[in-house]
Amino acid sequence: MTQDNNQHFLNDVKRYSNPKIGFVFILAIILIFNLAPLIGLASQGDYSRYTDYAYLYIGCSYTIIVLGILIFQAHGLEILSDHFSLWLIICTCFVRTSLQGNHEPISIFNLGLLEKRELVYTLYLGFLGLVLSIYGIRNRKRFMIPSGNLVFVGIVWSIGTVLIIALTQVLLSSFEITAVPPNLIKSIRNEFLYNISFAGVSEEVCFRGLIVGFMIVNGYKEDFAFLVQAVLFWGIHYMFVTTNPIWFFTGIPLLTLSTTLIMKKYKTIFLPILVHTTVNVFIYIFVFLLQPYFS
Repeated sequence: MTQDNNQHFLNDVKRYSNPKIGFVFILAIILIFNLAPLIGLASQGDYSRYTDYAYLYIGCSYTIIVLGILIFQAHGLEILSDHFSLWLIICTCFVRTSLQGNHEPISIFNLGLLEKRELVYTLYLGFLGLVLSIYGIRNRKRFMIPSGNLVFVGIVWSIGTVLIIALTQVLLSSFEITAVPPNLIKSIRNEFLYNISFAGVSEEVCFRGLIVGFMIVNGYKEDFAFLVQAVLFWGIHYMFVTTNPIWFFTGIPLLTLSTTLIMKKYKTIFLPILVHTTVNVFIYIFVFLLQPYFS
């Protein structure tokens, strides 16, 4: 993104200031993402035991994202300045509706067996995706189409990030991987679906997008806003303090630094989503491949 576009972004965020609504959104994001890991800890990886809470967590996250985008855009803050970012988030809503709690696709054979709560959850996320789709179609001229060069930058940046983080983990011996999953393709597919339908998208939009945007809207300097969101994003991964402290003190900060820098430089949310998803999907494979050279 050019310097003129950067200045356009900063000018846009000054058009509207409402500290109360910004505070509510930031507080909601912090609460949701800090409470979410407790669901996983309590369920010990079996989300079927806490399905209602998981559905509520995902539903609230998407509600904040869609409402945040509509409020931002309505007041001239073009946090979603390109079609890639907008339609990626829209697709995320629809992809999430097609996945079960274990991220396996819902087929036509078990669709009729969905419980009432699952049906409500599916319809609600579909509704949010439809609302955002209508908005995107009606305002399509406001969004640019990113250049091929920008996509190339995102791919190279993503590969570089996962390589640096993997090297760090191998050198510090934060974890050893003796074998890849027996069904590697299925494992990659499930991890990709999870990140592209929730983790990678929702975390980037909420932290690198909404929190930064609301802070700048309410008068905070851009550098300070990016610093605050980085600390908050690092904080929501507190569960790694006990399970993998080296990952918490090295891997998460490196991922946060990479996604923050690329968002700050190019002001388009699909790039940090690309980086985040690439790291989450391929980090263990990169570690496995690099281990023999540093053992």
